[in-house]
Amino acid sequence: MLEIGVFTNSYGPHGVRAAIEGAAKAGIKHVEIAMKAHDQGGLIVSEGAVITEKTPMEEIDKLRDWMQELGVSPTSCNGGGDLTTDEGVAVVKARLDRAKRLGSKYFVMSVGNELDDTVVNNIRAIGDYAAELGIKVALETHPPLVTNADVGIATMQRIDHPNVGINFDTANMYFYNEGIDAAAELEKMVEYVVHVHLKDSNMGFKEWFFPAIGDGKIPFPRMIETLNKAGYDAPLSLEIEGIGGEGQLSFEQYHERIVKSAEYLRANGLAK
Repeated sequence: MLEIGVFTNSYGPHGVRAAIEGAAKAGIKHVEIAMKAHDQGGLIVSEGAVITEKTPMEEIDKLRDWMQELGVSPTSCNGGGDLTTDEGVAVVKARLDRAKRLGSKYFVMSVGNELDDTVVNNIRAIGDYAAELGIKVALETHPPLVTNADVGIATMQRIDHPNVGINFDTANMYFYNEGIDAAAELEKMVEYVVHVHLKDSNMGFKEWFFPAIGDGKIPFPRMIETLNKAGYDAPLSLEIEGIGGEGQLSFEQYHERIVKSAEYLRANGLAK
């Protein structure tokens, strides 16, 4: 049975360290560590609340050791960027260095650039670099590179790198596409999926409604069955991005959604 992880952005502005404490408190052993700021849909996480490419290695070492004490593993990190420039590639590589130091096996990367030759070559270079570090790169299910299964498959075929795959987000398919069946999309592209964001929604197009797992309409049993059949073995990273217009919540309110999500998955035999 697949294990549960937590993307630290699920704790909003309270940041990485609060999320690690929350995961440990909820009995969750894996976290996905944010490595860049976030400001979309009302979810605001400042650069000061995350780990960045500028974080000193001594601080990374202290964070890793503290997590070990709590029994929490930094299985993945998250932080893409502009891949049209050498500077942008250097930022991603610096984040990968810190992901390696933490002990992460996966690096989730959102790329907003069109897939021209420069971006293809830069993603391949990042794939090469990550492979040397023992890390797999997972491209987020965001436009323009992985808007849906057809686009994502075409991107994978063009990049054609053994160390670059897809991070499948269970709710983003609905957010970025109208009239789509996300479970069917997963079945089409599952061979490329190396990391998963488990996120619930009402399946609305461009609707910022991402509550606790089980409070929306996403067909998780079918999706997880597809992952199991395909031999997927990474943790399922909870990404609870909240509900548009609700404002910033207290740590306890964010944590309550994580606990509720974990309880739903465990009670339904979907994860441990």
